[in-house]
Amino acid sequence: MPGVQGSMEPPRVFVGMWESRHDGDVTPKWTITGKQTGLKKPFAVALNPEHKEIYVTDMRLNGVMTFFVPEVFKPVPRRSRNHKDTKAQRKAANKDS
Repeated sequence: MPGVQGSMEPPRVFVGMWESRHDGDVTPKWTITGKQTGLKKPFAVALNPEHKEIYVTDMRLNGVMTFFVPEVFKPVPRRSRNHKDTKAQRKAANKDS
């Protein structure tokens, strides 16, 4: 059916965010979803960490939506470059706890 398929919208629309260490079939840590978002067919995303915003383009709306999500941009503690985490050190740490 020409024209109909091109105007179809997915039944469950969302933008999902996972942690970089996740792999495979893992539930997203954060989602932007629901009718209140106004999303119909999200196409691409861009991040603005300085203002804690996510920009989502939508094919059906032919526009860009901005979502303020400070919880997504919380700083993550990083290990120093000199830190050497060996299996033996992790095993010893697990025994102590």
